[in-house]
Amino acid sequence: MKIIRFWKSACWFILILSITFLPGSTGTRIRLFIHADKIIHLLLFLIFTLLLISDAKRFFESSLIKKEIITTVILTGVLTGLITELVQFFLIVDRSGTFGDLLADIGGIATGFFIYKIVGDRFRS
Repeated sequence: MKIIRFWKSACWFILILSITFLPGSTGTRIRLFIHADKIIHLLLFLIFTLLLISDAKRFFESSLIKKEIITTVILTGVLTGLITELVQFFLIVDRSGTFGDLLADIGGIATGFFIYKIVGDRFRS
């Protein structure tokens, strides 16, 4: 099955859900500095984007980043960010989904594409 080619991004997706769906009262809240959570959101979605690009390239059997890959990665990333923030806002105890967190998620997606463009071009044959 071709869908198995998404195993890396699927594992990271499960990690994102595990982290974002923990109740806030479990003691997982670590205060490093103000807005450190935004950096964590950005990094989670940056890595998610790079894994999605890699997996999607294999799925679409392409060595180049095409419109289908860009669309798949952006939609998957933004929907994941939106759903996690909505679930946190409405369903998770002591957690708050915020627009700022969603913007950090989208920033991670954009940064992932930027890094891929810089690094990916160097390793393309």
